[in-house]
This record gives sequence, C-alpha cells and structure tokens, in this order.
Amino acid sequence: ATRAVTVGRTTRRGMRALVVSQFVASLLLLTAGFAMGRGYYQLMHHERGFAPDHVLTADIAFPQRTYPDAASRARLVNTALVGLRQLPGVVSAGASSVTPDYPGTWGATYLVDGVDAPDPPGYFVTNHRIVTPGYFAAMRIPVLRGRPITEQDQDETRRTVVVSRAFADRLWPNESPIGHRVRTWNGGAVGPWMTIVGIVGNVEEAAQAPNLDMRSAWYIPCAQHCTAPGMTFTLRTRNPPPDLARRVTAVIHRADPDLAVFRVVPLGTRLAETFDRELLTAILLGAFALAGVAIAIAGIYAVASISVAARYREIGIRVALGARPRRVALALLLEHVRLFALGLVMALPILWLGYRWIAAGLPAAVRASPAVLVAAPLTLTLLSCLALLAPVLLILRVNPVRVLQEQ
Repeated sequence: ATRAVTVGRTTRRGMRALVVSQFVASLLLLTAGFAMGRGYYQLMHHERGFAPDHVLTADIAFPQRTYPDAASRARLVNTALVGLRQLPGVVSAGASSVTPDYPGTWGATYLVDGVDAPDPPGYFVTNHRIVTPGYFAAMRIPVLRGRPITEQDQDETRRTVVVSRAFADRLWPNESPIGHRVRTWNGGAVGPWMTIVGIVGNVEEAAQAPNLDMRSAWYIPCAQHCTAPGMTFTLRTRNPPPDLARRVTAVIHRADPDLAVFRVVPLGTRLAETFDRELLTAILLGAFALAGVAIAIAGIYAVASISVAARYREIGIRVALGARPRRVALALLLEHVRLFALGLVMALPILWLGYRWIAAGLPAAVRASPAVLVAAPLTLTLLSCLALLAPVLLILRVNPVRVLQEQ
C-alpha cells in the first residue's frame, strides 16, 4: 500500500520551482546538444564539391638533398603514379600539393593580364594547388568548361592553369576565362604567364584563412611547377584488396626506396581528423545534455510521485465520492504540462541567444537550423510526460475502499 506523506504549501511551491528549473536547465543543454550534433553531421556530410568516399590517400615529403628542384620532384610523382594506376581496385589516381582535408592554408598572390588589381593590396589572392593529371577524376571534381590538367601540360614555356568557378566568376563574371592569362606575384617578383585552359567546380576547404575565399583556387600542373615540399596521392578505388595500403607504399618505394610514405588512410578519415575539435565539442555537449535530461526526468518523476503520495488519501476519497480516476490523472498531467510551458517561456530568450551564439561559431558552410528550437522542447516535453507515467498509473490503481478503511 502507498503511504501518505504530509507536504505543506511552501514545500509544494518549492517542488514546482524545482520542476521548472530542471526543465529550463535541461532544455538549454538539450538545445545546445542538438545544435552542435546537427552542425557536426552537416560538417561531415554536406556537399563539398568532391566525393571523399572510396578515396585512399598517401603523403610523401621530398628530401631537399635528393629532390632539390621541381623537375626531379615531378619525375618521382609521375613514376609513382604509373605504378599506382596499375594496382588492382584503383579506378583513377592523381596527386595534389594540398587536399581539401588540409587543416591549414596555402595561398598564392597573383596578377591578371588586362585586369587591374585592387589597391590596396595591389594583387589578388587565391588558394594554390599543384596537381597531376588524374587528380580531378580521382576526387570527382567536375570539369565545367575547357579541359583538366593532362599529360600534354609538360612544356614549361607554355604554362597552363585550371581555375575554380569562384575564381572565374570573380574576375570574368560575364565571359569565359579560358584563354586569359594570370601569373604569380611575390613582393614584386613575378612568375611566367599561365594560360587558363579549364574551369572546375568549387571545392570547399576544411580550413581557410580569413583573407581567402575558400572556393577560389587555381590548379597548376605538377610537371610545370612542382615546387611543393610534399604531395598527397589520391586513389579512387572500387572493390580494392584489403592490403591496398601496403601495396601503395610498396609502389612508391619502388620509385624511391628511401622516401618516407605516411598517412596512407582513406580521405574520409582525414576529414574526420580535421574536425576532431568539433566532434569533441558535439560529444561533450551531447553527454551534458543527456545527463541533464536524465536528472530532469528523475526529478520530475520524484516530484510527481511525492505529490501523488501526499494526496493519496484525498484522491481515494474523491474516487469514492464518484470522481473518475482518469480525470484525476489528467489533472496531474495538466498541472505538470503548465509547469513545462512556464519553463519553456522562461527559457525562450536564453535559447534564442544561445542558438545565435552557436550558429555564429559554426563554419560558414554549415547552416544552423531553427528547427532545433522546436525539436528540443518537443523531445524534452515528451520525455517529461513519460516520466509522469508511473505516478499516473498509481492514481488509476487507487483503491477507494482501502483508503476509506485506512481513514
């Protein structure tokens, strides 16, 4: 039998205040957890301009003594790619000085033939990428106009370059950039003119300096300008053998047994590592949110149980006098729903400010959704109502005869 407990008016008010405060605190944590969790999911799965699935990567670094110039580096990369393209399960292969998972920035300043540079600073800035033939195919970066980097881009006297759509739209919004010329600029020292031969889709970089448009990039043929300190091989695979990573390392070592080969991992793994901080933040907020919700539900259950126990005799007498248990249970539910609504009204200003703060902290490519301001309250309200299930069932099982006998 349920024992009646005595609860005064002040204690009841305190319990109601406890329910409201627990609901507000849990709602804030749950909203933050929803927002960060959704933001991290978007960060990992939104459209980036390339397809990271089924791409294996491998890094190399050029020792300065062995590869002192661009020509020797380009020969090594080309030799390795010939062997890599023959491996089982490899659909296409290429290499780039920087892949989109790179957590830093490598940019270049440049001038445009026939276009005045902004003053200041007196030059344009773009992301700088040195790539080989096959890189766009391996990454599934679409060629929108013209052609990609090919084997014909060997002659250093006829320099070529492929640019992104954002690069082209900035300088030639109403005409084709193919045939126009650009060249590097470094403190007054200029490089040879490079003719634009193709336009590819925009690629979103994992990290970007504030003075660079993350979608603006040019791609210079490795055979003409392999000045990078290292390269990353990218291999698109289909049904690869389980030891493909070992085979990749072996092929590169056939080109140079002394060359260091490292980070032979899927591109998706590298992307996830780049966003470790965001993942850790999402996990921590999610853990705090779950803990807060658990505490709130336990508190709501405890307060409702105490309330039912305190009114057990009253409920039994009312039922004995003809009151329906369902109506008494519904009254308990409505009382707590009103408390939840009060907590929601109190939390709304803080929720909105917190949502704006989290949205401002997310990467530019990730859009914060106001849907979390609806999903979090609905979820918490549903879970809180479920916490009332046991006290409600206790009311429905009240035996008025036994209560009157005890009375």
